[in-house]
Amino acid sequence: MTQTLNVQVDADRTLPLVRAISLEVRERTARIEQLEARLVRGERGARIESEFSLQKRELRSCERELGRLGYGIDADDPHLIVGRGSSFRIDDTQFLKIASLRN
Repeated sequence: MTQTLNVQVDADRTLPLVRAISLEVRERTARIEQLEARLVRGERGARIESEFSLQKRELRSCERELGRLGYGIDADDPHLIVGRGSSFRIDDTQFLKIASLRN
């Protein structure tokens, strides 16, 4: 019981930071998709490729930070953050805690 309570307290304590990182992940992912579309259309140039590399690097940094907090991005659904006994869904308007897992 104590372990479950500690996991829940930790999850609730880190929620604001997880929310901020998750929203950054969403924004960077959207920008990467825009840049990929431009590259697929044949647009080339140092500026586009540089920004694409930067966005990918910063996205990996966000994922590492989530990992340090005990969370990760679901492989099948990039809008789902899982870990520390909770799952969170990110959409365009809100950040919802969708489940608290209890032992």
